[in-house]
Amino acid sequence: MPHRPKSPTESRLTVAAARVHRREMLRAALAGVAGAAIGFRVSPVRGQAKKFAGVSISGAAFQSTYHEYLKSYLPEFEAETGMKVDFQQQAFPVYNQRMDLELSTKGSAYDFCNLTFIYSGRWVGANWFTPLNDFVKDASKTPADWDADDFVSGTTQHLKNAACRSASPFGTHCP
Repeated sequence: MPHRPKSPTESRLTVAAARVHRREMLRAALAGVAGAAIGFRVSPVRGQAKKFAGVSISGAAFQSTYHEYLKSYLPEFEAETGMKVDFQQQAFPVYNQRMDLELSTKGSAYDFCNLTFIYSGRWVGANWFTPLNDFVKDASKTPADWDADDFVSGTTQHLKNAACRSASPFGTHCP
């Protein structure tokens, strides 16, 4: 395509736009140099500094309406934390078989999983889950008004090792 010469008006507009652009660039550069010279620090804007940016976790559960509902919250969780979540759902019998094998061999494919009630005695009793005692007892990690003992005891019994039924509701090992 042959080059078409610009009209005098087009040339003036191009030069004027370039001058404005150069002035804006110089102004920004000078502001940056001045800010660096006086120790100016920009505080992170909420949502830009993510504590877990670059971290990925994997989890699994059996397919259910509840887990689909839970999955719908993952984009919000990822946006808030910067963490990427790979959440896999499998058919109930497939999930239980795979998770039983994963846990019993001390595998590392998953960072979290659903505790299937019918397997809780086996999985918790074998200490295949990380106890949460230290977490729930640490006031810096839980709200001041939060207390594990507020949960109805019957709803947390399957989360305890049989040898430690009187332990904290979320502990798998004796305290």
